[in-house]
Amino acid sequence: MTRLERLLIEKIDENNQKYQLWTNSEPLVIAISGGKDSLSLYSLMKKIHNHLLPVHLRIINENLMHFTFKEETQIIETGIYSQAKEKSKKGNCCYNCSRLRRKALLEFAKSNQAHKILLAHTLNDTIETLLLNMLFSREISTLKSRQELFNGEYELIRPMYNIEDKLIKSYVKEKQFDIMVNLCPENNNSKRAYIRNLLTQIQSDHPHLNIYDNLFASIQHIKKSFLPFKIED
Repeated sequence: MTRLERLLIEKIDENNQKYQLWTNSEPLVIAISGGKDSLSLYSLMKKIHNHLLPVHLRIINENLMHFTFKEETQIIETGIYSQAKEKSKKGNCCYNCSRLRRKALLEFAKSNQAHKILLAHTLNDTIETLLLNMLFSREISTLKSRQELFNGEYELIRPMYNIEDKLIKSYVKEKQFDIMVNLCPENNNSKRAYIRNLLTQIQSDHPHLNIYDNLFASIQHIKKSFLPFKIED
């Protein structure tokens, strides 16, 4: 095990200990997109858990669908993108796609007698979601390491929510994963892409700061006395 791999596993284990994300005996569904984050999460989780159920939702017609661990992953054909695009006439395509993907993952979990689904969101996703919700949804909210659905019947688990993207990139380079290109037509035109580009520009303007880390730290240090309203603990 490399030094980087050990560090990442320690961070994941720390999250599990802090938030009690899973037990050793339960089956865990893990969503595999074929991208760097999901492949990294699966690779790391294989070293600490014995009952993983990797699944890939084929959302669009991916003619060349190659990624590391594909042989271990169950592939489910879907029409999610076309459905989301149709629904987007009355709303946001990415939002509708996300809801449909979550529904498909819940159905897969149910069919496999599992109730926890692992998602490979990172610290960067946590911060981007925070800013997305503040700017476009007029609320202060973001991703959680553990999110209950349907009164706890299912749970979305994010073991890497506090791991920076740059560490994942280093891990992918170290392991030489075969990454599948994101072919979604909305990938570079989404609000999330806009937020990510904005943060990249801010980071470029202030190279001596770690913008993502600062923002992540800020949501853990709320000064209530300096807010224009009262909030409960």
